[in-house]
Amino acid sequence: MIQGLYSLEEVSRLISEGKFLLLAGDEILLTKLPPGNWIAGTTPYFMTSNREMITSQEHIFVSQLSGFITGATIREYDETNIRNIYVDAPVNGFTMLIAPNSSKVLFEYALNAPNYPKFACTPVCGWIAGWLLKETLTGKSYSVSGLNPVLLDNKAVAMHVSLPANKYAEINMFSSFKAQPGSPSIMFDDDGWVQENAVIDGVRQNFAEYIRKNRIKTEYPLISNYAGAPVCVSYLKTEGNKVYTYAPIFKGVEFHFSETSRQAPGLLLSGGDIIYSMSCILNFQRPELCGTYIEKMNGPVTFGEIAYQLVNQTTVYLTVGEL
Repeated sequence: MIQGLYSLEEVSRLISEGKFLLLAGDEILLTKLPPGNWIAGTTPYFMTSNREMITSQEHIFVSQLSGFITGATIREYDETNIRNIYVDAPVNGFTMLIAPNSSKVLFEYALNAPNYPKFACTPVCGWIAGWLLKETLTGKSYSVSGLNPVLLDNKAVAMHVSLPANKYAEINMFSSFKAQPGSPSIMFDDDGWVQENAVIDGVRQNFAEYIRKNRIKTEYPLISNYAGAPVCVSYLKTEGNKVYTYAPIFKGVEFHFSETSRQAPGLLLSGGDIIYSMSCILNFQRPELCGTYIEKMNGPVTFGEIAYQLVNQTTVYLTVGEL
């Protein structure tokens, strides 16, 4: 399987050969690609198997799917039809989803995916497109579909991939964080990205004030347990009496403060070949907290990860194994 950074000319040749491709790169490069069997998102950052983050606006990251799949279909989604993504997914296979940052379709998916028809019946993974960090105030992120290679800032693109009967896909996650021993139980009143009050060990109080009073380290994300999987929600900022996060908080879900995990990530690899992997840019901005990564990871550095639903500060990887 082809996987790694390639030139515009090399990627164009793969497309012309009819290969099914998952791409990531600079917006200017992506708009120069010919139509074909591919989807893409914008990011100038990539991780390599030797634990480095590379910045490149001259190369495109390629993951080729051709050779082990039976077919794939490409679809575009906005906030009105993204709820159909699990219904559209193949019976045996997986879906790769790429969404622009801060788009309506992302907000809809992040907040409501667990309520979609057939949620989690098929593996849906993917990532949130980004931009150069130095252009935070002016940068924009885009998804792109090979069906019509134009920049989309308000639509997500998906590739629904079918596998032969003797193969199966599985989503895996690795976080460098675990629940802090003795952390209070934290439950919030509302769903969303902005929180004011929380019930902390049974006492309702202002969450921002609690963070300040107890000198909580907000470089460590909140962490919860979703069906046995640790899910991180990272802090964006604390402002006045409000706390802003990079992913939505869900009411009724118990959260805890976190600390770094010393568990060796290599032990968490499941069977099968790693088909695609991605890791949050917050990991690479804070190497003192997240300095150990799975050595086999090789893919885009993202502004949010999708493992059935939106997560933060997480490494997500998709494997395909044989029955």
